[in-house]
Amino acid sequence: MFAAISDFFNSVMSFSLNISVTVKIIILIITIIVLLVGMYSIREQFEYSYFRHAYFWYFFVAFVNLISILIIVYFYNAKNGNYVGPPGATGTRGKRGKSGKFLTCSYCKTNLYIQKQQLSTIICKIILNYEPFNVEYNKMPFEALKYFDALIAAGSIDYSQFVTNIILAKTGDPAASDAVAKFKTLMVPNSLAFQLIDEINHSIGKSDNLIFGSFKRPNASMGYTILGDVVAGGTEQFNLNCFIISGDILFPQGYNLLVSFQSYNQDTGKHDTFTIWRPIGQNVMEQQQTSATGTTPVPTQYTALGDICSLGTTTPPLNLSAIIRETCLEEVSSEYATMIFIYCGIDLTFTDETHNVDYTQTTSYLIENKIANNIQIFSVWRTPLNTFITNSNSDNQIINNTVAFNIYNNLSFALNENGNLKTEARQYLITYLSTVQIKKITSAALLCKHFDMLYARELIYYINKAQSTLYGRSSVNTSTPEPTLNLSTLSLNLSPDAPLGDMMAAIAATIIEFNTYNANIGITDNSTQPPGYFEKSGYLNPNTQKKLPDDLMSVYNIINAELASLPVQIENTNTMLDIINCIFDAGFDTRIAIDSEGITEGGIMMTEIQELVIRICKVLMPPIVPIYMIKDECLGDTPIDNTHLELTHQFTEVVSQHNKYITFQAEDTNAQGNMQHIIRQQEQVLNNELGQVVGHIKGWYENITKMDLSEFTDSRIKSMIFIYKKTNEFYENAFSGVNIKVY
Repeated sequence: MFAAISDFFNSVMSFSLNISVTVKIIILIITIIVLLVGMYSIREQFEYSYFRHAYFWYFFVAFVNLISILIIVYFYNAKNGNYVGPPGATGTRGKRGKSGKFLTCSYCKTNLYIQKQQLSTIICKIILNYEPFNVEYNKMPFEALKYFDALIAAGSIDYSQFVTNIILAKTGDPAASDAVAKFKTLMVPNSLAFQLIDEINHSIGKSDNLIFGSFKRPNASMGYTILGDVVAGGTEQFNLNCFIISGDILFPQGYNLLVSFQSYNQDTGKHDTFTIWRPIGQNVMEQQQTSATGTTPVPTQYTALGDICSLGTTTPPLNLSAIIRETCLEEVSSEYATMIFIYCGIDLTFTDETHNVDYTQTTSYLIENKIANNIQIFSVWRTPLNTFITNSNSDNQIINNTVAFNIYNNLSFALNENGNLKTEARQYLITYLSTVQIKKITSAALLCKHFDMLYARELIYYINKAQSTLYGRSSVNTSTPEPTLNLSTLSLNLSPDAPLGDMMAAIAATIIEFNTYNANIGITDNSTQPPGYFEKSGYLNPNTQKKLPDDLMSVYNIINAELASLPVQIENTNTMLDIINCIFDAGFDTRIAIDSEGITEGGIMMTEIQELVIRICKVLMPPIVPIYMIKDECLGDTPIDNTHLELTHQFTEVVSQHNKYITFQAEDTNAQGNMQHIIRQQEQVLNNELGQVVGHIKGWYENITKMDLSEFTDSRIKSMIFIYKKTNEFYENAFSGVNIKVY
């Protein structure tokens, strides 16, 4: 019997058909199981048999063999693929397929090959130190800002005194205090520009206390070229992912100079000059296959994806950056650009044209004291591919249109098919500018300067008109001298020393003189003057009284009434949106005029302060240049993970905001200590929550610090974004009751 069973197994294992080892083992296992079950079912027949001991041992051996086979099969499957055997014999060469009509290979001469790079070289770290430039440094009111910040923190400022002691104060008033002198340094246009830009950078930008930001250049591998330089804010202490490219690229045909600026060199103690350039694309003729045998030359445009920053003013080499064919680029909305900082240089040059205006010859009160439109400010924006683009004030033009339209710089995504501003774009602008927090003292200085200029511009016309019409003298013989509107001591140059106060004081004094005259002059019924004389002179009948012209008195009374409400406006002005609503009567809907045509359309001629605010708001918006992403179908290797790229962008935003909160400065020393204690506790909670999400990844904390998220999945990045947002909300609530400056 046993011989028969042995022969059966040998026959199965040596079966001539091509059966795999796995199938043979399965047949063997099934056979052993069937055999064991059968032997177990007839065990009683062997109870008194002579072969009962042999039966027992045979059953035991079969069961052990079954267990051994199962263990070996499990071990084999667990280790399968871990041991590489010798290579098998090479198969025969296959037949070549039929040729297609057109080339559809994904690897061809028009492919692009892109690599991610974190290593970069710092070109420029923008640090501004004004001390070596004594003239410019004196214009920057650092001490005055510090002085008033302390007063505001103590709650000891009465804004109602600003009207009396600042706007309506007379030139050379000996009673002017040191505080008034300090405040007037804040009202200089250079100072206002610096204050606004500094607070914008710390409110929505990524600057810290010392550094605006840094320009960096990716380290390109052999055969690869950069897409453009990279920018990082002062709070972004990590390496940004940047991209280098090879393949179907060209070099620019030249560069356009956008702006030159200065940055303090800590090593030399001097200011170095840097220049931002924009690569100029090329339009080349390329042969495009139009049929199986024919080609046609087609113009192809190659475009740059970012700007370049270089030391000095020498044009960079042409092979520094790459330009890419536009058919391989996909334009994305300007909303995907991120503002890093606004540069505020040491050379904030404003041109005061007031002394060139002859107000006595002016026939309209629409007088504008032009501010130079080339003040040295520009904003830097990061694109989705981490290159940067620049919005320079010198490139921005103001046109006859509304305030909102001018702020948007004619950006395509904000306009409808008729070229008008979209409703949602206007709402976005309201939300965006309401997030730009402005300090109270800056708001006060700006509003005081604006209304000082605005009312002086209106009032001076009517004063000069009154000067030219009040030429008559009464024929009444009286010992009381007749009053005249004597403004011989009044400067008409609209200097920064508040000439409005001089004009308002002169009018008030004239009113008193007229009232005194009218109370004491003798009454005469006779008059030898020709008909219409007294109407032309601006007087009522001299037999009754004398007074200033009605239009002058109307403007005078309106100015007094509106200045009375100025302290309330200062108290309620906290954001850039509030400033626009205060200095423009209709807010965003106010029409601006730059010429007679604009005035005909109902526009207003702006004051210097209105133009300054508009120009700063214009650089708060992205520049008017297309922002591109590279299409996946043009990439010869791994495509760009746009989802991961967008999540990285969002994570960078929340981390940057978090860094601002943990580096705050409190005005009160005790508050500083208390908040630092809260921050230490909350940061421990933050790290514990992050550890629960990504703690299993080696070096996770260092990767977050360096902003290297390549090891993190999209879902984990989303979780980290949620944790950081929750922490930022905690800090925002914790800081709400403390006088601080969040950087």
